[in-house]
Amino acid sequence: MCDLCAMTYRDPEVPVVAGYSCDETFTPGADADFAVITEGVDASANTSTSYTINVGDSFNGTIGSSGDLDWVRVALEAGQTYNIALNAASGSSLDAYLRVHNSSGTQVAFNDDGGAGTNSALSFTASASGNYYLSAGAWTNSSTGAYTLSIAEAPPLPVFDNDQIAAQLTDGYWEATGRSQRSFNVSSGGTLDVNITGL
Repeated sequence: MCDLCAMTYRDPEVPVVAGYSCDETFTPGADADFAVITEGVDASANTSTSYTINVGDSFNGTIGSSGDLDWVRVALEAGQTYNIALNAASGSSLDAYLRVHNSSGTQVAFNDDGGAGTNSALSFTASASGNYYLSAGAWTNSSTGAYTLSIAEAPPLPVFDNDQIAAQLTDGYWEATGRSQRSFNVSSGGTLDVNITGL
């Protein structure tokens, strides 16, 4: 998803917004400088998990039985936003369900089907610095299979100029969804106020 789409929580099925392509995909852990950790012994489903990854790493594991949950520790910084993904491995029947827990183990975020198909993905902003736990599981705790869990720092949001914002308001979204251009009745020298706080 492109930065404009991420910033506006736009429908990812719409391929172009105000001239910006939305074909970019999130692939954390793809950089060779980051580690890929593989589950050996089953990961604990609590804060005593023996597995720790760093931001940028990925973790390959298996939901081996109904109700199995794998927790992985990661240190996050307050105020930083992270993109987290839980993807079923190729050929896996896992219907991924992702949870984020704080340092005491309390669930603070979750996602089901935010990624492609039945994979899970979310953006999460840490409220405090310290250890968090990423929990890999299955929707309704019923499916099993191999998965990859990954986390990366979200890129900074771009700053758009007035022309880009105007193009999005009048053309971008509307034309990309098969609808006609929109216009606003503002007299010469007048202003148009747009409230974007809810985005």
